[in-house]
Amino acid sequence: MTDPVDELFAGSLDDFVKRRDALVKELKQHGDKDTAAAVKALRKPSAAAWAVNQVARRSADAIDELVAAAKDVHDAQARAVQGKDGSGLRAATDAWRKRIQTLAADVAKEAGAQYRDDAAATFEAASTSEEWTAVLKAGRLMTTLSPSGFGLQDMPDPVLTPRAAPARKADPEPEPEREVDEEAIAAAQAQVDKLDAALEKATNRLRRAEQRLDQARDAVADAEAARDKAKAERDEAADALRAMATR
Repeated sequence: MTDPVDELFAGSLDDFVKRRDALVKELKQHGDKDTAAAVKALRKPSAAAWAVNQVARRSADAIDELVAAAKDVHDAQARAVQGKDGSGLRAATDAWRKRIQTLAADVAKEAGAQYRDDAAATFEAASTSEEWTAVLKAGRLMTTLSPSGFGLQDMPDPVLTPRAAPARKADPEPEPEREVDEEAIAAAQAQVDKLDAALEKATNRLRRAEQRLDQARDAVADAEAARDKAKAERDEAADALRAMATR
């Protein structure tokens, strides 16, 4: 049977709130108020979290391999701390980092390069926590995660790439969803439409005035040309008159 909540997280990010509210309404109609309240509490995922969810849903095997690689690092650390075997820690860490960056690159292809580091941090954090591993595998993250590591300060940071990416900032907490006031939106839209019509009318008046101004300027130029021509002809006639008077 299809899980409607699973479909909600698998669907379009832009439609998340609309589909969630529709699901809440349906659950209430069926008398399932507790589930409706739980669904209503679901926040719209951040863009980075949504992209991570989509990659995790398509790449279940890759997520399993990531979690296994994280366990290998943990085990290698334990052996190194006990002085039993320190040679395997670097190889295990490199393998873990490679899987993180491969998945982060898939997220960058899905949603944009700006989400690569947030995705890498999320895959790192989720792979070292059983609780978050379950959420990641379900593809139901609502925000990106910050890595806590394995408890050793010298643990290599898999978020950084060879180009030395800047330290990531904590993902801002998404704002709570607000109830939509349809009447207010309709009134605001009507006001915008009214102002658009007034703007178009004023623009047309301005264009007509500019046309009349251009015509007036042309008339002025024609009048000035006629005046200059008349003045030249008058000066020429005056010169001829003076010439005849001096003979």
